[in-house]
Formats: sequence, C-alpha cells, structure tokens
Amino acid sequence: MAHSEEPSRALSAAAESAVALAKAEVKLAASEAKAWFSRIGLGAVFMWVASVLVQIFLLVLVLTPFLLSFRPWPIVVGTLGLGLLLAAVAGLVAMREFRRLRHLPPVGRGAEALTQAQAASVTEH
Repeated sequence: MAHSEEPSRALSAAAESAVALAKAEVKLAASEAKAWFSRIGLGAVFMWVASVLVQIFLLVLVLTPFLLSFRPWPIVVGTLGLGLLLAAVAGLVAMREFRRLRHLPPVGRGAEALTQAQAASVTEH
C-alpha cells in the first residue's frame, strides 16, 4: 500500500500547489489593477484641476481691460501669472502621473511572469 499512497500524495500536493498558485495570481492581478487605476485616477484629477485653472486664467485674461481700469497693472499681471503658474504645475503633475503608468506592468502580465517563474522552480525540484 505504500506505493499506492505516494502517487496520491504527490497528486494532492500538486493540486494544493496549483490552488495556491491560482490564488497568488489573482491577488497579484488585483494589486496591479489597483495600482494602475489609482495612477489613472490621480492623473485624471490633476488634469481636471489644470483645465479648471486654465479656464480661470483665460477668464482673468479676458477681463484684463476691465480690471486695469480700477487696479494697478502689477496686480493684474501678478494675478495672471499666478493663475498660469498653478495651471502649469497641475498639468505637469498630471503628465508625471500618466508617465509613471509606463513603469507599471500591464494588468495581467505580472501574473504570467509569476506563473512562469514558479513553473520553472517546480521543474527544478
């Protein structure tokens, strides 16, 4: 009976390993998706903020002749510069977040690499 139990134990261990591998792949894919979508969301929020600030800058630019009638020109130019600076900073932060997406592995690719590495380690044993 000792010989008949060894294949069943080996099959049971292989099945348990396959289940553990599947669970690890699902967890990895979920964490990759979460990281990817958080980068996209953060980039989209900063892009929206930048577009709102550009709209405010354009509104102040259009109202510049009216503002110059009762405010000194340095204050009006400072207001325009501040609006443009804030819009540029928000736009640059959004671009940085979108560029950081390149450094993340595509969703689902990391699980394939993990599977290949674990399959290689199983064949070595």
